[in-house]
Amino acid sequence: MKRKLMFLIALTLTTSALLVTRPTKAFVCDSNTLQGNCVLYARSQVPSLPTGLTYYQAKLNIINHRFPTVGSVAVMPAPGTLAQYGHVAVVRSVAIRTDGTLQLTVQESNYGDCAISTRTVTPESRNIQGYFDPRYPSGQSSPKLDSALPSSGTAGQQFYVTAKGTGFEASSAQGMILGGWCNSFGKCSIPNNVMPIKSSTSLKIPITLSSPGKYMLYIFNSASGKTSNGKPITIN
Repeated sequence: MKRKLMFLIALTLTTSALLVTRPTKAFVCDSNTLQGNCVLYARSQVPSLPTGLTYYQAKLNIINHRFPTVGSVAVMPAPGTLAQYGHVAVVRSVAIRTDGTLQLTVQESNYGDCAISTRTVTPESRNIQGYFDPRYPSGQSSPKLDSALPSSGTAGQQFYVTAKGTGFEASSAQGMILGGWCNSFGKCSIPNNVMPIKSSTSLKIPITLSSPGKYMLYIFNSASGKTSNGKPITIN
């Protein structure tokens, strides 16, 4: 009986030692893991995302669209000490808000938390500079709207807005209004042939909106199918 008891004690001690010393797999978060590298994660979802994207400038260089589409990769600044690297996130959904701005659902890795996360953002809240759209070559020209002035007008009265920027297609660019009842892309478009001034950097766009409110003006290059970022228009 004593020998049996000693055997059970020895077995218990051995088992306890095994439990204590058994190695555990530590959580790893570095630039070689999906959760620790925003580019690696984005490329796992969008395989055509170019390589060599360590630094922010390299990320900016791949922008080929200024309007988000599902499956595109948003390029934006990174916070704090990571500013030199920038950040990317995969666009999962795009919604038009009542003021013509956009609401995006993005999936991203390591936005300060070493995790793959889903968040709701706006282009303005993240200061998104543009997008890599896998339908187009990396870095291909896209319309960029820098200003739209004057930015306000009176309901029911036509006024002209001068849009300044780059990459406008003088022969095919259209004005596109979003917001209010203009709640879908193409519903409130301003055709190219009514613009008295048209160039690759400047468009003079006549606008008439009957309802007061906040809207956004975008430039749509109909020949290439690309759309600019937006600028606000207020109707009083």
